[in-house]
Amino acid sequence: MHVRRKEKVMVQLMLGTSLILGFIPPLIMFLASRKKKIFYREASRKALNFHLTIFPLFLVSYILPSSFKSFSYIILIIESFFILNAMISILIHKPYKYWALPYLK
Repeated sequence: MHVRRKEKVMVQLMLGTSLILGFIPPLIMFLASRKKKIFYREASRKALNFHLTIFPLFLVSYILPSSFKSFSYIILIIESFFILNAMISILIHKPYKYWALPYLK
């Protein structure tokens, strides 16, 4: 499948903003493009599944005692690593995979 540069940039922008806004950018891209662009749909589906997998871990980290607060930072580092890896993989035309539960297929 040939992917245009504009499509790659849009997916990278979605991924980059998802580092700050969580699952909202992938959700918007998924809902807006699920019937139009296969590349957008698949990239946003993967990112959304990943964020929906990570989100419960963040919730758990906030109810843990204060001595375990570093857990949320560890989750944030792992999340950032996977998202940056996906952004780089898209840039160099390599496949990528998230560790995520398949909420959306």
